[in-house]
Amino acid sequence: MFTIATFAMMTLCCTLLFGFILPSSTPSFMVGLMLLVCLGVGCGLGYGVYHWPKAGVVVIGLFAGTLLGTLTYVIFFSELSVNEKMQQNR
Repeated sequence: MFTIATFAMMTLCCTLLFGFILPSSTPSFMVGLMLLVCLGVGCGLGYGVYHWPKAGVVVIGLFAGTLLGTLTYVIFFSELSVNEKMQQNR
């Protein structure tokens, strides 16, 4: 459970950092640094999950639900919002 929670949190942090926060002009050495920071955050969460299993089940469920919700949005609804925005700009 420690490994799953660590990987889940590291993936979530990296996705949020590189997808929404950091600009595209970020230097390449920052990738390794941010990966280590996200791994540290994930290890902290994994340590907590190891000691409190109920919290671990909740964290894994939240990660799986977020992943499933994001995939569902991208597959089914992202095209609708793009077309709507394009029509409003005309």
